[in-house]
Amino acid sequence: TTRNILQITSNTPKTTKNASQTTDNALKISQNVLQTTSNDPKTTGNIPKTIETHYTLLEIPLEIYQRQIEMHQETTINILQTIGNTSKTTEIVSKSIRNTPKFTRNAPKTTSNAPKTRRNALKTTENTLKTTNYDAIFSA
Repeated sequence: TTRNILQITSNTPKTTKNASQTTDNALKISQNVLQTTSNDPKTTGNIPKTIETHYTLLEIPLEIYQRQIEMHQETTINILQTIGNTSKTTEIVSKSIRNTPKFTRNAPKTTSNAPKTRRNALKTTENTLKTTNYDAIFSA
């Protein structure tokens, strides 16, 4: 018994050292979780494992651990939506680029029609002046 007590006593500093090492590791893992979150969606799959290790080491309640995983899943969904939106934007831009030649081809027509448009505008103004009953307007 005395030998066992002495053995346990001599192991106590090692146990204390290991406990502080575990705490240090938990803090490093915590920092790594944040860094991993900002990485690309492929790595997001590893986040729950990292969080699980982190929370096991710190002995944090399961509810908090589950909420963290949910938050990371939401982040993943947002990242994927952003990627989806980016590809839609790219598609729209490429359609615009494809349509540019049509606009360029139509530009001369638009330019040649401009004098007609101006003449028509003047006729409309003339007709408006002729048909307006100013006596009725000013006598009101």
